Amino acid sequence: MAGRVEAHEAPPPGPPVLDVTKAGPTTAKVGDTITYLVTAGVAAGSPPAAVLVLEEVLDSSVAEFVLPLPDSDNCVLENSPQKVRCSWNSVQPADVKVLRFTVKGTEAGALTNTARVSTIGATPKEAEPTIAFVKTGPRKVVNAGEQFAFVLTAQVTSGSVASMILTDPMPAGSGLKLIKSTPQSPCVITDVLARCTLSGPFPRSIVLTAVGEVPGEFTNTAVLTAGGVSASAEANVTVFVETCGEVTPGGVPFSRCPRGFEYNPSFAGKTPANRVTCCVSGLIGITGALSALSTTAQSAPDLSITKAVDAAAVRVGEDVVFTIQVKHNAGLQDTLAQNVVVTDTLPVGLRPYADSFSVTPSVGEDACTFNENNPQVFSCALGSIPAGETRTITIRCLADGSRLGALKNVARVGCNKAGQAVADPTCNKRSTPAIVRVTRPPLPPAPCVASLTADLSATPERAAKGSLMVWNLTLTPIGGAATSVDVANPVPITMSDPTLISIPAGGRCSFSQADGQSTLQCSFAKIDKPVVVRYRTRANVPGVISSAVEVKYKPCTSAQSIVLSRNNNNVVIWTPIIGSCCDKDFGCTAGVARGLCTSRGGTWSKDMTACFTGRFCTGACCSGGGSLTAQCLTTTKAACTGNWDPTTSCFDQKYCPRPCLDKCQEGSKRNDTCCPGFTCQNSGRYGKTYCLPNYVPYKPLCSGAGGVCGLAAGGNKCCKGLDCIVGAEGNGVCTPREICKPRGSVCGGLGECGSSLFCAPNGKCELAGCKSQGKKFQKSAAGQTQKNSFHYECQAFFNDASSGPL
Repeated sequence: MAGRVEAHEAPPPGPPVLDVTKAGPTTAKVGDTITYLVTAGVAAGSPPAAVLVLEEVLDSSVAEFVLPLPDSDNCVLENSPQKVRCSWNSVQPADVKVLRFTVKGTEAGALTNTARVSTIGATPKEAEPTIAFVKTGPRKVVNAGEQFAFVLTAQVTSGSVASMILTDPMPAGSGLKLIKSTPQSPCVITDVLARCTLSGPFPRSIVLTAVGEVPGEFTNTAVLTAGGVSASAEANVTVFVETCGEVTPGGVPFSRCPRGFEYNPSFAGKTPANRVTCCVSGLIGITGALSALSTTAQSAPDLSITKAVDAAAVRVGEDVVFTIQVKHNAGLQDTLAQNVVVTDTLPVGLRPYADSFSVTPSVGEDACTFNENNPQVFSCALGSIPAGETRTITIRCLADGSRLGALKNVARVGCNKAGQAVADPTCNKRSTPAIVRVTRPPLPPAPCVASLTADLSATPERAAKGSLMVWNLTLTPIGGAATSVDVANPVPITMSDPTLISIPAGGRCSFSQADGQSTLQCSFAKIDKPVVVRYRTRANVPGVISSAVEVKYKPCTSAQSIVLSRNNNNVVIWTPIIGSCCDKDFGCTAGVARGLCTSRGGTWSKDMTACFTGRFCTGACCSGGGSLTAQCLTTTKAACTGNWDPTTSCFDQKYCPRPCLDKCQEGSKRNDTCCPGFTCQNSGRYGKTYCLPNYVPYKPLCSGAGGVCGLAAGGNKCCKGLDCIVGAEGNGVCTPREICKPRGSVCGGLGECGSSLFCAPNGKCELAGCKSQGKKFQKSAAGQTQKNSFHYECQAFFNDASSGPL
């Protein structure tokens, strides 16, 4: 029977796509249970998750998860009552786990609950945070010009949020103006917009202080955003403007008219509501006709008003005095301005003193009154002002800091028509603005917390006995100036010859002597920036040396002194090793310390006689090069009277040439004739044959054992059985052949290898050669060593011709 194969759709490629959500309340009472609804799963159409892990975390110990947990087979507390871990195996697409977690608050405080899902190969995902936003306004009707507050609170109810943006615009046409925010730092405030950047921890509250100028009921809506999440909140405010017909919202007309006056219903819409604006004389009704008749004979009043301030700029906490002058300018003596009233709304930021005002000439103690609901508004009833007379009002105000900048203030004046309880429009005048600029007082200077540090260092930190050392004493003020500074620095007794190098401006320094001890003493009236005192000493005794400094000073202008002690790092002085020094200019000096020599770029040898050996600090000295008198010697630079070159050798056939003279030597590859006046004669010196002057007779000589041979001055041919080798001093010396080492033997230096052999760098006797043409050597100790070795090899090569017969 044929088998049946079922086809299954392969899961889509890629990692699983995870989903997680969370919902819960924004507030709860201590002891109440809080329920959070969490969903976690794999998105539809996504690959399955081999293992799905959900982590529920409370960020504070003010609450804890309540047992039993949902899906207790898969969910457990993990190490604390504030963390739950759930895991499910083989979670398929669209498989959503729904869990209700119960949390109980144990004490008051803010709480954030975060849900996070993860699986193998996928990026962990947290539930979108949820935020809550609450806004409250004033709980009562506010009067125009009266300050009130909006309170806005931002809270994170689940997830995590680092910061939020709060935006609160005032409704268009409402007349609502913002004054300040508390706290001030996170917000930028204009008259019509507040924008605040709030950072955690949350909840955070902001108080916005505002003022209304237009009557009506207004709704103010603010928006809170955090990432891609937002919330809004609104609050209502009702602004009331009192009138004679309604002194409180929904209230009765003005009822406090003085004796002899009464409220006039025709004034119902007038403001502000006071006895000047709302009241009229009780005789007006009886004598109205007579008054109307009398007005026909009177000119219209002509009032002017000015306002000035005694200070154009003040600081918060200071007083200003405003002066208002009202003048009746009409020319006819019988003209009378009746029921003259001055009103003034002082700007926010200038708070009037209720008991500090005056009217000149006096018109009664109750002439000026302040609005009960808004003390920024005051009015003065000046009564009647005849033509040509002036009334002066002064009022003192405090700059309270509620608003800063240029504050403008305008006063207004009005009056009634003669004999009538009707406003005369010809009297309505405004003063030019009186402007006061209010600023905050400068911050008091920060309290002085100055201190002083001392650092003592020596250069170099390691030096040879007899060396000069430079000491640097650095005094650094921190947090302010140090005054009355006295410094004492005892010089170590192993040092001598203390000498000042530099003293900072404003300081006095000298060395004192007491019981064989030198002490550096310095004084400064004030140190407000780092200063350095430098002096030098000579090191006399080897060993480890330390030095101490004591500083006495006063922080800023303090009366109490502080004493500071400080030790420098240890300095090491050693006894120098003396030898010979070939300096960078090839001057050779004996009795120089190694460190001093090498620090100046020289080459040092421990041999005190190295400068006189011809093997140290030497070069090729050429006199009369190219002529018949040419001579090349290996010498020091100071001993050379010709051209001196430390990079070459007298064995170089191109250096210091001498034509003809030595062309008949056996050591030469050529066998040319001698120059004119010379003949090729047998000679023990420099080989078997040599070009000698015709007049020099031949004297057949040979040197015995220990005698000079070869290229050495006065050298002859060695006698029978003797080899001419390079001796221990680097010269040719005749040595018995039987004690010389043969080729390939181990050697330790000069005077060991036989004829034609030299002690090679590999420590064995090798056949000598002299490939000298164009050879150059470095100007260094290594170059000198190579040059010496080359000389010895060439000497061995040429000395072979002077060895005795077998």
